[in-house]
Amino acid sequence: VSTSGEIWIGGQIAQDEAGEVIAPGDICEQSRIVIQRLEDALALSGATLDDIVKLNLIFASDKDDISEIFHAAMAVWAEMAPNSRPAMTPFQAYELSQPGLVIQADCIAMTST
Repeated sequence: VSTSGEIWIGGQIAQDEAGEVIAPGDICEQSRIVIQRLEDALALSGATLDDIVKLNLIFASDKDDISEIFHAAMAVWAEMAPNSRPAMTPFQAYELSQPGLVIQADCIAMTST
């Protein structure tokens, strides 16, 4: 959704066209897919990952400490969006919409148009 330079991208997950989870349990591969989907969705409005001002990340884990998967996802973010520094809120959920999903992301981006 885009209005007055604000672009809102809803939850992106690693799922193929048939609804199957891509790379079940693999935080690095799913992070790449989710970030690419954010990038593709932003491009439809003429924006890039650098235009993101707020990024929400939801990690599926039943562990008390999610720092390992958070840092793995952040390493992929740094690789794919080295100049993007949005405000970021990580959340932990016991599970996402399908077994095997380990990350979901949504964002708000701002452009000058």
